[in-house]
Amino acid sequence: MDNLIENTELELIKFKQDGSIIEVSTTFYSILGLENSDKINFWELSDIGYKQYEINQLMANYLYIKSCKHKNGSRVPCYIKCLSYDEKMDEVCCILWPVKSKLDVESITTYRGQLLLELNKNDVFDSGNFKEAVNIITEAATKGLSTARGSVWFFNETKDKLILFDLFEADKNNHSREYEINSADFPVYFKCLKEDKAILADNAHTHPGTKEFSSSYLTPLGINSMLDSPIRYNGELIGVVCNEHIGEKRHWTLDEENFSSS
Repeated sequence: MDNLIENTELELIKFKQDGSIIEVSTTFYSILGLENSDKINFWELSDIGYKQYEINQLMANYLYIKSCKHKNGSRVPCYIKCLSYDEKMDEVCCILWPVKSKLDVESITTYRGQLLLELNKNDVFDSGNFKEAVNIITEAATKGLSTARGSVWFFNETKDKLILFDLFEADKNNHSREYEINSADFPVYFKCLKEDKAILADNAHTHPGTKEFSSSYLTPLGINSMLDSPIRYNGELIGVVCNEHIGEKRHWTLDEENFSSS
């Protein structure tokens, strides 16, 4: 990622903790199809529910992707990296640039590869602390895919139930568990999982494999896109990794599918 930063024309953006802009280049306005006189708020450029997630990324000085709203209603994915987060001075300073070139795409893949490498090197996976290991995996999933929610579910012995082992909500920085869903309530979803293929639901409300969740689960939580990858152990399907995107519908890429399945 350092090479990408060194060789890309960056836009500097400063804003207060409430999101009001202090300083930004005119180029940034043009990227989003805005006039210089248009009032913008940093947090409101993303979908509702992402503010705490972004704060966590900024304060940890992580490079992340922000899906910014264009004036014409489209989305402009941009890299964001924090330079300084000064709570006392009420000022956040970042660099920003659009995700648009082949180099950018390759860099995202490299970034996700680095996350997987960090997971493989983490001592917790050799410690026998399975709960902590899964917590690390769900956090890495939300970071690598820039999603609001990542979870791991395991089948019961008869495979007619999925039991939540860990759900990480990035905006709240919170882990939860002990919830289950039954095949009798979501038969098509269970059937799709047992076909042992990833479910790439760009529109989770209409996708055959996920639309059963629309009224009871997706709509109340604002989830519009899902990427669910089967978990296998010794060749047997034992569970699923679920990645949930809040906000505008999202097209899942092959690289994102591969990352989730890893």
